[in-house]
Amino acid sequence: MSEYVGEYAQRLAWLTGFGGSAGSAVVLAETAAIFIDGRYTVQVRNQVDGALYEYIDVSLTKPHEWIAVNAGEGARIGYDAWLHTEGWVKQAGWDTVLNRAGTTFRALPDADKADLDARKAVELMLAQPSMIKRPVLERGDLLLVGFKPEIYAGALGG
Repeated sequence: MSEYVGEYAQRLAWLTGFGGSAGSAVVLAETAAIFIDGRYTVQVRNQVDGALYEYIDVSLTKPHEWIAVNAGEGARIGYDAWLHTEGWVKQAGWDTVLNRAGTTFRALPDADKADLDARKAVELMLAQPSMIKRPVLERGDLLLVGFKPEIYAGALGG
């Protein structure tokens, strides 16, 4: 496996100039932010214009938290959930993709955890991406969710 982001998936680089393998951007009418983890603090400043994007450490501020502070009341937020979460849920099942063992899910109010179905699970994962079981590996039609060495060895021929 590689951290290389294929040319077909260079959305973040196209939008921001950032070439790292992990990051997210949120662009609102009046402000924008790029969310990166600690591996990319130097790289993001070298590649992304700080006059256009606020640099955010995702371990300190999650995208949905930033949106809540920066988007005006009644703002419309667009996203392409199909790119990831909904497609994974359709292929592997929400119960496979949703990380119910993690601290984020366990900390939810009981009402949020009750009566789960695919729609509700996707909403939870979009609001809190840490609820997506990791890693997720897409390779052609193959989708692996979570890490089990024997499954990876069998699927990847190793």
